[in-house]
Amino acid sequence: MYLKRIFRLAAFFAGVAGLMVLVSCTDSGDGEQQPPLPPDVTASPDFVPVDWEETELSRYDEGSGEMELRFQGKVPELSEGRSLLVVGTEQVTAIRRVMAVKEASGQSVTLETAEATMADLFPGQRFTLSLREDGGTTRGLRAPDGAYLPASIEVKTPDGYRTVYEAGAGTRAGADGYEDLTVNQTLFRQVIDRSGEKLLPRYDWSPVMEKCVLDWGLYGDFHFDFDTAVKNIMPGLDVEVGELLTFYYVLQGKLEAELLLRMENQQTLRENLSEVLKKNFIPEFRFRFMAGGIPVYLIVNADLVAESTLGLSGNVDVTAGFHLVTNVAGGVSWTKGDKFRPQKQTAPRLDFELYKPVFTAGGNCEVKVSLFPRINLSFYNFLGVSANFKPYVKNALEAGARLETGGDGSYASVTDSLTAGLDCSAGVSLKFLGLSGEDWEIPGEDE
Repeated sequence: MYLKRIFRLAAFFAGVAGLMVLVSCTDSGDGEQQPPLPPDVTASPDFVPVDWEETELSRYDEGSGEMELRFQGKVPELSEGRSLLVVGTEQVTAIRRVMAVKEASGQSVTLETAEATMADLFPGQRFTLSLREDGGTTRGLRAPDGAYLPASIEVKTPDGYRTVYEAGAGTRAGADGYEDLTVNQTLFRQVIDRSGEKLLPRYDWSPVMEKCVLDWGLYGDFHFDFDTAVKNIMPGLDVEVGELLTFYYVLQGKLEAELLLRMENQQTLRENLSEVLKKNFIPEFRFRFMAGGIPVYLIVNADLVAESTLGLSGNVDVTAGFHLVTNVAGGVSWTKGDKFRPQKQTAPRLDFELYKPVFTAGGNCEVKVSLFPRINLSFYNFLGVSANFKPYVKNALEAGARLETGGDGSYASVTDSLTAGLDCSAGVSLKFLGLSGEDWEIPGEDE
């Protein structure tokens, strides 16, 4: 009996101690309890950190892989065939494996390097990079679920990258036009107003956008899961690298679009066109995450693209369009041994107001028109993901003979089929994750 009491007393105190530890791990300090963060990822032992504010990349030849570094501080130890460098300078964003130390003199080192990938940096690791609508900055560089948040955001200018956000430092003064991005850490945020312009400027017959306003705001999650493998780097040297098990990304956000299109034509015409109206109409942004002490760079830019399918005949002059407010979501997943799979929302919420057609002249008109940003996402120097969310207006319209009486400009036998919608398409290349030949495209609904 005495021993039983001792065991019960010991169990009681052990339970109290365990509860105290649990509370200390989950109390955020302001009364809110949060689960402990998952452990930080472990960097490859071959990764060699470099402070690029204290190191000059004085020469770099991507073709040959030769690079010269000048260190202000201590020169790190570099192992041939093993050492991995993440370059994040004004000119270069890349992952390089040191293949040979060609010359070392004082603080200057000339290296022969080869291209490496994220798989080399993260063997056996699983993690998520995230940009979120609310910023998710309650725990600095990590969200409460453990996802890594941006440590810094830079915008590319003619003079190089300019920092517009640093975690803990807030928005930089004088960064005009970037406040929304730095507050919400959006992947893409822009209002596009092309009202009064031709949809396809270089064509005389191009429809005119009497009103065209797009308001975008996108966020994203990118998930990586690596196993471990052994890779032969050079004769007699095998190193541990990552082998991709799973990758997925999801982009989501809000879109408001208003398009009022006027189609005027006096000839028979049938065209199917896709044109880049302006490359890099959104400047390039570079997001830097810190996963296990390794800088992971995500570079984002966007081209403005117009797509149209036109079929016009007779003397036609008609105006029609739509106003759309919606939430958008889409992405791609890949699993070893399986295939790419689209991550599409099954039933997006679409709030439409259609602007019914108004004829000034009769004729037949079949048209599908969309204007949208083609979003390009690169990890380091690898183009990894492209994504398109394309709001469109689609018409099949016909107006017969003009009424001779009434003088109100109306037409007899007017038929119309006017719809609007949202297409989503995407492309993926997994070269940045160590896989070659794994490129895939998801077409839109009507492609």
